[in-house]
Amino acid sequence: MFSIIIDIFNTREIAIAILFFSLIVFSLYKNSEDIIESFKGVLKAFFSKKIITPILIMFLYSLLLIYILNTFSLWENHQIKNYIYWLIGVGVITHFKQNSFSIKSVLKDTLSLIVIFQFILTFYTFNLFFELIFISIVSFLSMAKVVIDKDKEDTKALNTFIDILLSIFGFILIFLTAKEYLNNFNEFVNSKTLYDFFVPTFLSIMTIPYFYLFFTIVTYESSFVSLNYAVKDKKLLRYAKLKGIFAFNFDSKSFQKWSHNLFSYDISKDSIKKSIQDIKKLNKLEKDIYEVDIKKGWHPFIANSFLIDSNIEIKDYRRSYSDMWSGTSNYLRISEEFSHIFYKIEGKLEYVNKLEVQLFFYKKDKLKIEKSYNQFVNICNDLSIKSLKNKLPDEVLNSLVGDNDLTKEYYNKKFVVSHQSFETGAYQVIFTIH
Repeated sequence: MFSIIIDIFNTREIAIAILFFSLIVFSLYKNSEDIIESFKGVLKAFFSKKIITPILIMFLYSLLLIYILNTFSLWENHQIKNYIYWLIGVGVITHFKQNSFSIKSVLKDTLSLIVIFQFILTFYTFNLFFELIFISIVSFLSMAKVVIDKDKEDTKALNTFIDILLSIFGFILIFLTAKEYLNNFNEFVNSKTLYDFFVPTFLSIMTIPYFYLFFTIVTYESSFVSLNYAVKDKKLLRYAKLKGIFAFNFDSKSFQKWSHNLFSYDISKDSIKKSIQDIKKLNKLEKDIYEVDIKKGWHPFIANSFLIDSNIEIKDYRRSYSDMWSGTSNYLRISEEFSHIFYKIEGKLEYVNKLEVQLFFYKKDKLKIEKSYNQFVNICNDLSIKSLKNKLPDEVLNSLVGDNDLTKEYYNKKFVVSHQSFETGAYQVIFTIH
C-alpha cells in the first residue's frame, strides 16, 4: 500500500499530508464541536451559489483545455495529479484574488524565473523523516512570523531572527537540491519533467480570458450595489447602469470609479452624463502627465505621489462636492506613540490647489512624541521640496513642533500651520500649502 502511495506522491507531499491530518485530528480532539461547526460554516459558504457556480464553470473550461491538449497529444495521464494541484492552488484560489489579479501579474508569475526555480526545488525530495522535520520547523516559523507584530519595537529582533532562520533553512534546501540535481541530471531531463512544467503553465495562461471576464462581472456586480444607493429612482437607475456599461464596456475599474463618484452629484440624466465625462477626463489625465502652471497648482497625478518616498501615497482622486475633487492617502502609523500621519490633496478635476499633511495623536503623551514629530516635520519638508522646490522656512518648522498657529506666504503660496486639542486627550497638527 505504501509503495503505491510513493509511486503517486513524493515524500514532501506525504509529509505535508501527515502534518495536515495530524493537525486536524489534534484540533478535533481538543475542541471537536467548535471545529465541526466552523467546518460546516466554511462548507456552506463555499457551496453557496455565488462561489460554486464560477468555480464549476472554470472547472469545465479547464477540462476543455485538457481535451485540447489531448487532441494534440500533449496530455498524459500522469498529469492528473498536477492538474488537481493546479485546480486547487491556482484555479480555485485565484477566484478570491480580485484586488491582486491582473493579466500582467499572471504572466509575470507564471513565466518568471521564480516559478522555474520553485519547480526545480520541488522536483527533488528527500526521505520522509527529513521532510517531516524540515516542513514542521519551517511551518512553525512561518506561522510565528504571521502572528508577530513586526511594527512593535520589542518584537522586531524576534522577527529578524525568524527571517534569518528561514533564510538558513532556504539555503540548506537549495544546497541539498543542487547537489541532487548535479548527481542525477539525466533523471531530471526527460519528457515527464517537461510535461510537469508545461501543463500547469499552459493552463494558467489559457485561463486568463476566463478570469478577466469573471473579475469584470464581479466588479460590475459590486459597483451596481453602489449605484443602487446613489440612484434611488428606478428609471434613472436603469438609465445609469446602461449608460455606464455602454460608456466603459470591459473597463470595469473605470465603471467602479464612476459608481463611487456618483454620490457627489445631484442625480439626473444630465449629471449622469457629466459624471461619465468626468471619469473619462480623469483617466486621460492619469495617462497624460504634464506640468501645471504653479499659479494654479499641481497635476493631480503628480501631487498624489509627492510623499511616496515616505510610503505615503494617494491612490484615488475623486469628486467630493460641487466641482471640488480630493484624495486621501493611507495612514502612516506610529503605533508606539499612538499617532498617525496622512496626506490629503484638494482642487479641481484638472489640477490640485491645496496640499495638506496631518499628524494626529489619539492621546498625546509628552514623553512619547519625538518619533512622530520627527517624521511629520521631515514629511512636511519633503512636501515643500517636491511641490515648490524649496525647503521649509525656519518659522514654519518652529510652528510645526511648537504650539503656535501660523499663516504666512512663502514662494508665492500660503503656508498654514494649525494646532487643535480635544477634550479626549487627542491632539492634531495640520500643515497646508495652497
